[in-house]
Amino acid sequence: MSNIHTVVVAAVVSLTTVATAAAAEITYRRQVLSELRDAARLVDAVGYDLVEHTIEILPRRQTMTRAVQLRRGSVYAVAGVCVNDCDGISLRLIDENGNVVDQASGGDRLAVSVRRAWTGLFHIQLTMTRCRESLCNAGVAVFKR
Repeated sequence: MSNIHTVVVAAVVSLTTVATAAAAEITYRRQVLSELRDAARLVDAVGYDLVEHTIEILPRRQTMTRAVQLRRGSVYAVAGVCVNDCDGISLRLIDENGNVVDQASGGDRLAVSVRRAWTGLFHIQLTMTRCRESLCNAGVAVFKR
């Protein structure tokens, strides 16, 4: 009976740990989404609409890359944010030829922009430059005018 009790207690502790981690993850995702919505409100004030967004967990000094098709004649803004013990990201917008079109670095909320002369595939790179934890939550959003 003692071995069964030990196994049950270990299972309950393990499930509690997993549930706590999942709840923390949901909280951080909500924070990133809230920051992206704040960015949306800022650019919406000048006539931009949200096209898409993504949220990821990044280790220190790691980069997330997102490909996005940008259309000729439109103006785009890209916002990058990070939360929970993060105080530094860099954001780069790269065209289909590998040229950096715009970039920003230094804070936990950044934005870059571009006006498209032709339709093409762009890459958005967000790098976690300063994160006090082993993992930080980050997100990017694309806006179009």
